[in-house]
Amino acid sequence: MLRVVFVALVCAAVPSYAAESKMERWYALWTIGYGQNGYPLDLQEALDELSYEPNVDHYAISTDVLGLYIPLGEQTLIGIVTNANYDVYTLENSHSEVDVYNYISGASFIHFPNAKIGDGGFIRVDAGMAFVTAKVISEDEENYAESDIGIGVLAGGGWAYPIREGTRFMAGLNFAIRRVEKSYFTSLGINGALF
Repeated sequence: MLRVVFVALVCAAVPSYAAESKMERWYALWTIGYGQNGYPLDLQEALDELSYEPNVDHYAISTDVLGLYIPLGEQTLIGIVTNANYDVYTLENSHSEVDVYNYISGASFIHFPNAKIGDGGFIRVDAGMAFVTAKVISEDEENYAESDIGIGVLAGGGWAYPIREGTRFMAGLNFAIRRVEKSYFTSLGINGALF
């Protein structure tokens, strides 16, 4: 049954999809996907130890939020975006949680070398301010820490496909490195979005 619904949705989308990706005056980008984060050795060891506990659930998310872009010709977008990667560790029985958030907020460049914007392969480069926050919630208290502002860069690429006029599906893989308080924080993200 699920296969029939999927085929029907694809067939409904195909006739309405224009042969060319329509150029917009501006573009918004919000993505969500899987993230894999790397931390300075002492923090990485503590988080690894926490993840080995039998009653701890862990999930990692990679996102892009508040992405606003304008076209620079028919193949290039420039804009601003915040790339955020989260590691969340939840202790099932004690209502406790450890959250680590990694951010890069700044300028972004997306280029489609062989196609118009939103149709085909793309490369992406971001650069801007970087910072890291951590939150530890236990049954009776909450502690929060935020790093000083550092610098970060992100590089990646992927594929975009127009599904309807004004709507595109975009999937990408990116790698980011943040230098914050003389330490390096890395992340790998696999994201997807409609834009």
